[in-house]
Amino acid sequence: EDAEVAGTQFDFHQGNVQYLVKV
Repeated sequence: EDAEVAGTQFDFHQGNVQYLVKV
């Protein structure tokens, strides 16, 4: 699942944790 933290989306769907900045 995706967790929204401090305007940053943690994407766990890739297996590795990617930090995606929400624009």
